[in-house]
Amino acid sequence: MNANNDVELNWRTVSETNNKFFTVERSSDGVYFTPLVNVEAAGNSNAVVSYQALDANPYTGYSYYRLKQTDFDGKFKYSEIISSDNRDINRQIIAI
Repeated sequence: MNANNDVELNWRTVSETNNKFFTVERSSDGVYFTPLVNVEAAGNSNAVVSYQALDANPYTGYSYYRLKQTDFDGKFKYSEIISSDNRDINRQIIAI
């Protein structure tokens, strides 16, 4: 896919405690996910922090995304799953 079919993923936190990084994970079926990109986190923050990642090669049809948030101690948790319909569109921007 060309650059016009990129999917831009945006999210923000209102506060962070011991937050090491985020992993954006992608799936073609909403069940089996693979890492797309790691994004360094603020660590500790009491202010709104905005984050962004780009999927330059989304799957044809639907792509499913979730965030894995990992702490400095290795503990992690997942966000809800969101989907993007990549048929017949130009660049999409979605919020996780």
